Amino acid sequence: MRPEHWIYTIPLRLRSLFRWAQADQELDDELHDDLERKAENT
Repeated sequence: MRPEHWIYTIPLRLRSLFRWAQADQELDDELHDDLERKAENT
């Protein structure tokens, strides 16, 4: 995983300890957006 991606995923994972459902959805959204950006650049 790229180091700059950890900037986004670490806070989401920490929040997941308290609000797992919302954090899980936010992480899914972030990963989905990342995949879309990669698909557009190919």
